[in-house]
Amino acid sequence: MELLEAVEGRTRFFIPGQDEDSAFPPGTAPVFYNRRMELNRDATVLLLQVIRPEDYIDTMGATGVRGLRVAHECGIKVTINDRDPRAVDLISKNVAYSGINDVTVTKSDVNVLLSGHRFDAVDLDPFGTPAPFIDSAIRSARRFLMVTATDTAPLCGAHKKAGMRRYFSQPLNNEYHSETGLRTLLGFVVREALKYDIGLIPQFCFAHEHFVRLHLQIRRGAAAAERTRSSIGYDWKTFSMSTFTYVMDDSVAYFVQDRTGEIHKLVFTQFAGTSTGRIIFKTELISLTAVKEAAKYGFNAAVYPNPVNDVMNLVINPGKSKLAVISILDMSGRAVLNKKYDLQAEDLSTLQIPVSELPSGVYMVKIQAGKNVISRKIIINN
Repeated sequence: MELLEAVEGRTRFFIPGQDEDSAFPPGTAPVFYNRRMELNRDATVLLLQVIRPEDYIDTMGATGVRGLRVAHECGIKVTINDRDPRAVDLISKNVAYSGINDVTVTKSDVNVLLSGHRFDAVDLDPFGTPAPFIDSAIRSARRFLMVTATDTAPLCGAHKKAGMRRYFSQPLNNEYHSETGLRTLLGFVVREALKYDIGLIPQFCFAHEHFVRLHLQIRRGAAAAERTRSSIGYDWKTFSMSTFTYVMDDSVAYFVQDRTGEIHKLVFTQFAGTSTGRIIFKTELISLTAVKEAAKYGFNAAVYPNPVNDVMNLVINPGKSKLAVISILDMSGRAVLNKKYDLQAEDLSTLQIPVSELPSGVYMVKIQAGKNVISRKIIINN
């Protein structure tokens, strides 16, 4: 194949010749290279220079430019993989041309390779959807997972059936479609991780032109997974084509904690559109912290709504502790429920505790996290 020298960042490498008169020049070359994805690779290089993983794999290397840049510009140990023998030959030539020693080139199916090896940072950059590779990538990645998707139509709701098949989602085809696509992809990757008790923390996620890019940090354990799960939600607004206005879902509530430790319920009531970004919401104080309970590293809890039917929603910040013990006492002081929960320290979590088996009446909820203890009175109506 005809090879041409190219430069990205501080890295020089060879790319195959393309038919520049074609509607999609990258598709005319025997090995894929898309100049429009340079910004995508720039972002990854900049982030990796900060987070410094122990090693990194470019799972679908093509020319190998992403992995080459990581090795050369970040000084990180890199593996570059591709299953196409022509791509593997070109990657090997580019590694030799660059003079970088700490690069390993492999020829393998992505899922097979990731199912048998662990890497500190795993990067998926397929042509189209990354959905078939997410599971093996999550199992392979130790600390960081990076994902690109270029099938923006299914992600943003323009191709609804394809989005349902690939991402188990029904995204709204709205005016902020790029953000919708980004959140759809992020939600899908998160749900794939949760089954392994893995939580994901977005580090740098963005949408640009024809792609969506995720950079995620991995946190293991049930508590981390639960914190991630509790952050998954639904859009609090829909656009009515009959009235051409946004309609708020008043059943969707959010909970925030202010600097004094008090917990508030927040409900959005009006959205003027992305042209102005004007949002109106109402708040309601649902906790009442006594003076002696203040300044406990955010430790607080609130029950909402109260009275309670069937399920008690307990919004809690456990303070410095990662373990909370929740007890429900009847008015004689007898414990009728006692459960332990692993939580994220110094952060709000929402626990849903079934109480349908308890008789109607007045109860005390005792919340203990470390040495801190508070009580809340509730009424159960079953």
